[in-house]
Amino acid sequence: MKFSTIVLTVVMTLASPALAQKVDVDYAHQEDFSTISSYKWGKNKAELPDALEDAHIKDKIDRILQSKGLRRVDSGPADLVVTYQATMMMQQEVDTYQDNPDMASGLG
Repeated sequence: MKFSTIVLTVVMTLASPALAQKVDVDYAHQEDFSTISSYKWGKNKAELPDALEDAHIKDKIDRILQSKGLRRVDSGPADLVVTYQATMMMQQEVDTYQDNPDMASGLG
């Protein structure tokens, strides 16, 4: 029991980096961001195929920026224009049991 717990712990520790998301952040290091009080959404280069996921991401960013004291404006000038870029991978699992000659066929 103790050995299996250790093995499980090691496997989970080694697998955790594979589950992590890669996030890159870049900004103008010389800029004084304390003067920024408003923001608006800019047009993304590409849109997510799922409109609900797009709305979820924008809502989350809105809440974070507003918690920092920034005010969202939908038209007119703003101190900051916000966009995001996301990549989604779609994976499909294919069941190939019919192509496997080791599998028995028939009713079951």
